Amino acid sequence: MNFKLDENFVIITDPRNFTLHKLHEVNKRNGETEKDWKDIGYYWTFRGVLHRYVNEVLRDEEYTDVKQLLSKVDELHNKIEEIGEQLKVNAEQVHEYYSK
Repeated sequence: MNFKLDENFVIITDPRNFTLHKLHEVNKRNGETEKDWKDIGYYWTFRGVLHRYVNEVLRDEEYTDVKQLLSKVDELHNKIEEIGEQLKVNAEQVHEYYSK
């Protein structure tokens, strides 16, 4: 299963891990650049991969004051809550389908 978090981050799952991938630029030998996904980390829990996502986003941006930083933390928290609600809805739909 894949979860697109934003334009730069995606979570890919397999039976054992949640893997956080980040889009980055790769310099090719001919001098051109292209975008490719890079593994950031492997996590046993969904909570762990989401914590890493928040840390990566906060590190990638520059903040001039604490108010901006806290605003970004709130924004990320809301995004994570939305993902949780989507997962809950999907789980309920699957349960309903197989309960028939």
